[in-house]
This record gives sequence, C-alpha cells and structure tokens, in this order.
Amino acid sequence: MNETPSPIDPLDLDDEEWFSLPYEVQDIYYQPLIREFCTHLQNWRHCRLPRCRRGKICTGTKEMNKRDGRFPPCICDNDQHARLMAAVRIVATAAESAQG
Repeated sequence: MNETPSPIDPLDLDDEEWFSLPYEVQDIYYQPLIREFCTHLQNWRHCRLPRCRRGKICTGTKEMNKRDGRFPPCICDNDQHARLMAAVRIVATAAESAQG
C-alpha cells in the first residue's frame, strides 16, 4: 500500500528541521510568502512584468529573475533586497513576540 505523506506545516518545524528539508520543499512554502511581501511593499510599481503592474500584485516567480533565482524579478538590486528582508524580519519578530 502506497501512502501519501502528510503535508508539512512549516510553522511546526524548528530551524534545524526546516533547514534539513530539501531546497525544493522549502521553496514551495517560501515563494508565496515572498510574493506576498513584494505585493505589500508595492514592488509591482517598478516590476518589469506588465501583469504585476496592471494587477498591482506580485505574480513573478523565481525562474523569471535572471539576477537571483530565489526572488521574483522585482527584486533586482541590493536596495530592494534589503527592503524585502527588513520587512520579513519585522513580521518574524512580531510573530515570535506573539508566541510568547
């Protein structure tokens, strides 16, 4: 009998467990979050993708970014990367504080 593994809830994992996951599995959870942050930061305003600018939402994928294959194409320089990481740190710190 072939059982399907249960989906992973990344919030249930500690850092060691998370980083032991294959990169492809991490990426499944990571990419939608990055797009949410990019939308919140209004990166669609300067994105090279017309569908992002028209929809006012990040629709980019990491495969579209020739410079850095981990981020959508709107993250195209160090300043934008720094803004994104600062926003991620603020949310992570708030989440840790809320957990107690």
